[in-house]
Amino acid sequence: MTAIEFALYGQVGYFGGEEFQKEDAIVNMHVSEKRARVELVLTDEEKVLRVVRVRKMGRRTSGVASELTVEFDGQVFSGGGGSEVSWGIVRAWF
Repeated sequence: MTAIEFALYGQVGYFGGEEFQKEDAIVNMHVSEKRARVELVLTDEEKVLRVVRVRKMGRRTSGVASELTVEFDGQVFSGGGGSEVSWGIVRAWF
């Protein structure tokens, strides 16, 4: 569930305490790439929505930018880490 929340919003709501200001709780520090990547795919009989979010390790959990790429119905949208892109497409799907 945490990965899904991170993919859609670019952050995790319950990672807001003081201890999360001292380390990055999203990126595993034991991985050589020092980045996290989540790919979420939602599909029905006709459409595919793919959300990919990538984040480099930061010094804390909150306030670290991530890269967002959304593919919907053959179109690819990418750029900043704003969740408004993904939510706009999800709304269009329904």
